[in-house]
Amino acid sequence: MPKEPKKWIAPVIMIIAAVVTAVNGILPLTVLLLLLPPVSAALAYASGPVPTAAACISAAAGCVYAIPGPFGIAGAGWCGLTCAIALTPFRRRAVRPILWAVLPVLMWVSLLAVLNAVYDGAIIPGLAQTAQDLVEASPDCVEILLRAYSSGLARLAGTEALVPAYSVMGRIVMTDRVKMQLLYSLRVSLEKMLPGMMCTVIIWHAAINTLLCVWLPDLLRRRNGEKGILPSPEGWYIPGSAGAAAVSLCAGWLLTFLAEEGPVYYLGLLCSNVFQVIFLIQGICLMLWLEKRMGMRVLGRTLWVLIMTLLAPVIPIVMGLIDQRRDIRNLRKMDIEEDTK
Repeated sequence: MPKEPKKWIAPVIMIIAAVVTAVNGILPLTVLLLLLPPVSAALAYASGPVPTAAACISAAAGCVYAIPGPFGIAGAGWCGLTCAIALTPFRRRAVRPILWAVLPVLMWVSLLAVLNAVYDGAIIPGLAQTAQDLVEASPDCVEILLRAYSSGLARLAGTEALVPAYSVMGRIVMTDRVKMQLLYSLRVSLEKMLPGMMCTVIIWHAAINTLLCVWLPDLLRRRNGEKGILPSPEGWYIPGSAGAAAVSLCAGWLLTFLAEEGPVYYLGLLCSNVFQVIFLIQGICLMLWLEKRMGMRVLGRTLWVLIMTLLAPVIPIVMGLIDQRRDIRNLRKMDIEEDTK
């Protein structure tokens, strides 16, 4: 018989949410908002609507309390939308992953709208100026600027480039002239990097959010002795027609060579990131399938996939492309045979 869902999961999640949102700080609330969708998806299955709503309401209250002005309202709206999607039943299995992918995109669109209002339409220069002001006001300003200088984010011209700072009685000292040059150079570098970084973050956030929201409830179902709605990760694959469309997104990578900035460049960057995410996931699924056939344990398979994904993501991407072309696991062939019966 199927096991009863563990009732202690909901109280623990609610306590963690209450503690984090009680902290008067933006960083823990940001982390909570990023974790809220998969937590809500799992809570909605394991414990029902009341704990799910309680976790989202506590997070929304923390946003309104700790984040000033329109940002707090946007965070509360994010929590409300998460709760609504988590509790809405859908008959078709394909609808829920699509909505969980759309939710982060809506969150980023609302955030960009708020930033557009705050910075009067100049989002990128405004964010870069804010970052410069934060670095300048930080007590570790000199250390931050030196790290930015050593990494190439900030540059110096003239003789200051030879000795940007010097030590006096064990303390690092930097002249005001050098500090202002580094701050200005750092702001210029951020203005160039932020658009591309935002494109990448939006796509990867949406992909990770969708995977967690789909995978966590299914994991709970399997642990409770029920049949999962989705196949195990070893059986995930991209259908042939969708795979051809995904491969065409690689053309976005070519668009990035046509322009160094502007709409064409960012469109190409978005297409390129979507292409990488899709075939990275397929490559990871192929790796899990091969490792399972080799007899590796679950912990070993998970660690190896994490290492490869973090250190050499191009390998699972290439494996995903090969699997899409050769159908190594024979999954599409089996589906075709079942359809013709």
